Amino acid sequence: MTENQERQRGAVAMRSAGRKQTWTSAGDTAGAGPLRATLSNGLRVLLEPRPEAARVALCVTYGVGFRSERPGQEGLAHLFEHLMFRGSESLPDGKFFEHVHRFGGAANGTTHQDYTDYYQVVPSAVLEPALFGEADRMRAPRFTPETLGGQLAGVEQEIRERTVDTPLGGFPWPLLPRVLYREPANAHDGFGDIERLRRVGLDDCAEFFDTHYAPGNAVLTLVGGFEPDRAMALIERHFGDIPARGLPARPVLDEPLDGEDRWLRYTGAGVPGTAVAVGHPLLGPDRDLDGYLAAMVLARVLGGRGPLSEPGGAGPGLSANAGCGFFGPLDARDPDAFIVVGSLPHGADPERFAGNVRSALEERAVTRLPAAEVTAHARGLGVRHLRTQADLSARSRSLGRFEQLFDDVSLLDETPRRLFELTPDRISGAAASLAGARQGVLAVGSWPGEEGRPAPLTHGAPSPADRGRGAYRSAGQLARSPEGPRPVPAADPQHPMPARATYDEVLPSGLRLLAVTDSRGAPAEIRLRLNLGAFALTAPHATTSLVRALVRGTGADRSLRELGGGLTVRVTEDGQWLEAAGYAPAEEPEAALGPFAALAVHLRTVLAEADGNADAEGGAGRGAAVFGQDLDRELWAAAADVRDPVPPGPRGGSLAVVAGWTGARVARAVHRLFPDGTQDSDGQPTAAVWHTGRLVRVRQQETDDVRILLCRPEPPGHEDEAARYLATALLGGYFRGRLGLAAGAQGLGVSELFTGRDLFVGAPRAWIRARVPGQQAGLLLKTVRAECARLGDEVPAEAEVAQAAEFCAGQLASVYDSPSALADALSRLGTRGWTAADTMAFPERLHAVAPEDVSPAAGRLFGAGPSSGVLLGRDAYLDSL
Repeated sequence: MTENQERQRGAVAMRSAGRKQTWTSAGDTAGAGPLRATLSNGLRVLLEPRPEAARVALCVTYGVGFRSERPGQEGLAHLFEHLMFRGSESLPDGKFFEHVHRFGGAANGTTHQDYTDYYQVVPSAVLEPALFGEADRMRAPRFTPETLGGQLAGVEQEIRERTVDTPLGGFPWPLLPRVLYREPANAHDGFGDIERLRRVGLDDCAEFFDTHYAPGNAVLTLVGGFEPDRAMALIERHFGDIPARGLPARPVLDEPLDGEDRWLRYTGAGVPGTAVAVGHPLLGPDRDLDGYLAAMVLARVLGGRGPLSEPGGAGPGLSANAGCGFFGPLDARDPDAFIVVGSLPHGADPERFAGNVRSALEERAVTRLPAAEVTAHARGLGVRHLRTQADLSARSRSLGRFEQLFDDVSLLDETPRRLFELTPDRISGAAASLAGARQGVLAVGSWPGEEGRPAPLTHGAPSPADRGRGAYRSAGQLARSPEGPRPVPAADPQHPMPARATYDEVLPSGLRLLAVTDSRGAPAEIRLRLNLGAFALTAPHATTSLVRALVRGTGADRSLRELGGGLTVRVTEDGQWLEAAGYAPAEEPEAALGPFAALAVHLRTVLAEADGNADAEGGAGRGAAVFGQDLDRELWAAAADVRDPVPPGPRGGSLAVVAGWTGARVARAVHRLFPDGTQDSDGQPTAAVWHTGRLVRVRQQETDDVRILLCRPEPPGHEDEAARYLATALLGGYFRGRLGLAAGAQGLGVSELFTGRDLFVGAPRAWIRARVPGQQAGLLLKTVRAECARLGDEVPAEAEVAQAAEFCAGQLASVYDSPSALADALSRLGTRGWTAADTMAFPERLHAVAPEDVSPAAGRLFGAGPSSGVLLGRDAYLDSL
C-alpha cells in the first residue's frame, strides 16, 4: 500500500478495553471495509460488524503453510493443524468443541501453501467462549504422545483416502507441483510421507509452534453480529497477554517462468480413460494482480465449453476445465499456477492435449477477444466473488487470507472493480505470458510399463523420533499461565433474531412465494422447488433425463449466465422435488425470475418425455441409489394402499427469493411470469395416504449391515410445530439425541442413526433411519421402540429441553449467514407450509417450549415406535426380526 493510500485511511476513535483504542478502516476513502487494530504482541485484528447477522464468524489465519516447511518437515504443517484441535491448557482432551457443538455452531481448520486458518461460526451469544478457545490454544496448546499418535493415524487415513485409495489419487495435487516447480518449497508433497511423519516428535511440534504460531504471525478476523467496542475488549482480555515472539523468515519461493517442459506419467488403477493436468507457473496476485485476474478470465474462456472442449481440442469425448491456483484463485503468494485439466477417452494422446493447450493460449495471445465477451466473463467472476463474500465464514476467512498473504485487505473488495476494468489487450497479454512459460504435465492413465503413483517428494533428512523421550516441555504444554488453567467464560443470553421485511403468498397454481428483502448488496438468490410426486420413485433412472431435458429445453442456465449469474438444477436426494438454485445480479427481477418461470411451465411436458425414456437409461442414469431414496422406493413399491398422490407440478412447491427488491416488487414480477393454474376446489393440495402398519423386508445378500427405515404419518396442524421440532431433535436429531446415546451405551455399532420429518409423495411423516451390523438389528429395533415410548410417556428434564433448544436455535440462526443460506432455508421450509415470517421467528419460539409440551408432540410423531417401514439386509438377519 502506498503512503498516499495510508494517509487517506479514515481513523475512528473508539473506547475499548478500558483505554483509548484507535481504529482504522481498512477499506477505501469512503470508510468501507473492516476496522483494524494491532495488539502490543503483534496480533493483527480485523473487525467487520454486520447488524443483520445472528451469528459471528471468527477466523485466525497464521502465516504458515506447506511452503513454510523446512526439508525433512514435509507434511508437518498439515499434521500440526490437526493437533491444534486436540487440547490446550484450559481446554484439554477435545473440550475445544464444547461451545461449538452445544450451540449448533461449526469449527474447522485448513492448511494451504502459505497459510493455515482456523475458523468458527457460532451464535453471537457465544462470541466470548469462541475467542477464549482460540486464545487458549495460541497461548498454550497441549500435546501428548497419545494425541500425537492419534492424529498421525488420522492424517495417515486422510492421505490414503486422498491419494492411495482412489484411482486419481494425487491428481493434480500434490503431484503436479513436482513437475511444475523447481524450488523445493514449491515442489514438495504437502501431505508428506507417512513413514517420515511417524518420526515427528513432540519437540518437533514445540519448535514448529515457537517458530510459526506467534501472535505477530497471525490475523484475527471477526465478521457478523457483534458490537465492535465489546469485541475489542474481549480480544484484549483473552489475547492481550500472550507473549510476543520473533517472526519466521519467509521461505525462498522465486521461480523462473521459462525453461524446459517436464512430464510425469503414472498408472491409475480403475481410471476409465486418461486424465491430464497441464500447469504453468503464474505470477501471484502479490506480484501482478491485474495479470492474475486476466488469467482467471482466460481460464473461463478455455474451460467448460471453451475451445479445448470443441472438436479438435484433443479428439472426441474430451472435457476440459481451467483455473488459477491449486486450492482456488487468490489463495497463494507468488508463484501460483494456471492449471488446465482434461479428461480424455481411453487411447487419446495426452501430448496432443498439452500441445493444444499451448496452441489455444497462443491463439488468444494474437487474436483479441471481443470486448463484450471479456465483459461477460469478468462480470460472471465478479458476481460470483460478491456472492461468496456475502457469507460470514467465507468473508472472515478471505479477509484474514488477504491480510496475511498480500498485506492489503482492501484488495478483496477491489477485486470485482478490477475485473470489470480488464480489457481485451490485458487478456491477450496474460495468454502470451502463459504461452511462453514452461509446462509441467501430469498424466494418469493405463499404459504398459508405467509405474503406479510415485512416492511423495521430500527433501533432506527426517527428524529423529522423540515421541517416547519425554523431552516435551513440562507435562506436554508449550506454555503455562502463572495462574494455571483459566475458567471458561459463559455464553451471553441468546440475542433476538434480526428483523427482516418478508412477503408470503400462495399463488393460484399452489406455488408458495416467500420473499425476504436483503440489503447486503449481494446477488439475488432464487430457489424453485417443484413437486415430482411419485415420479422419482416409479421411474428413478429417468431423473437425469428430466434435468437435462428441462435445462436444454428452457435455456434457463444460459439465460442466467448471460446476466452474470448461475444455475444448478437437480432432483433432491429424497427423490421428491425438482430443485433449481440460482443467483443473478439484483437489477431487474423479471430478468432473474424468467428462467425459473420457464422451468415451471415446461416441467409436465418434460416429465412425460423422461418417463418414456426411463427404460432406455437403465441403472446408469443416477448411479448408486441414495440410502434414503432406495428404502423409500421399496416402501412405495410395497405399500399397496398408496392413493391420490399429489400430481407433479407447482402445488405444494415453493419459490424463495432473497434480494434487495421489496416483496411487492417480487410479487408483481412473479404474477407476470408464472402461470396461474388452479388448485383443488378446497384450496389445498391432496396428499398420499399409505398403510400404517406394514414392515417390509427386502432381501439384499451382499451386505453385512441391516438398513432400517421406520416411518409414521404426521398428524395435521402446525400449532405445536416448535414442540414437534424439539421432540425430533431430542429423540435423534442432534448430537445429544437419545437414540444415539442409548445405542452407544449398549455398544451397538450403528453407522447411521437419524430422526427427521419430511413429505413422502405429498404426505407429511416422521421417520427414523439407521444402519447397523446385521446381528445387532433386533436389539436396535427394541432400543428405538423403548426410547420412543419413554419420550412420549415421560416429561423430559428442563435442562435437556433447554440444551436441545440452544442447539436447534443456533443452527437455525445460520440462515442469516448469507443470502444463499436464507434462500435455501425458505425453499425447504416453504414446502412444509412455513411462511418467511415463520422462519424468521422460529428460533425464539423454540426457547419458549415447555418440557411438558414435548412429550405429547413426541407421542403424536413417533408413538411407541413407528411400525411402518423397510428392513433391508441378508435373509439370515431379516428372518430373525
